[in-house]
Amino acid sequence: EFSGTIVAGHPTLAKGTPVTVYPLLSCGHCQPCRNGYAHVCDTLKLIGIDCDGGMAEYVKVPADKVVEIPAGLSLKLGAFIEPVAVGVHAVGRSGYKPGDSAVVYGAGPIGLATIESLKAMGANK
Repeated sequence: EFSGTIVAGHPTLAKGTPVTVYPLLSCGHCQPCRNGYAHVCDTLKLIGIDCDGGMAEYVKVPADKVVEIPAGLSLKLGAFIEPVAVGVHAVGRSGYKPGDSAVVYGAGPIGLATIESLKAMGANK
């Protein structure tokens, strides 16, 4: 997870635009991709693991993986967009309904994002 600013080469975003990056690189051709499940692509790769990522001064990523950060949001918080999205997605997939009890194992970034998502959706236990 990382954020930064556009230096050059994006077809629609100007130099200096603050952005974050969707890190999944899928083929677009395998059965999971064709059926809308690119996140479980047969040849899934991750920016920052299978190719250069955010621990570099500059990184080149596919233009369609670049997401503009909302105005006023810091780059530090911009880097947290993807883990928060994972937490929101996990709660959505869980079947949680306000009033239900919930347990989250793990207090890393994803676990904490999941807890905050549950709280935002009405969890108090």
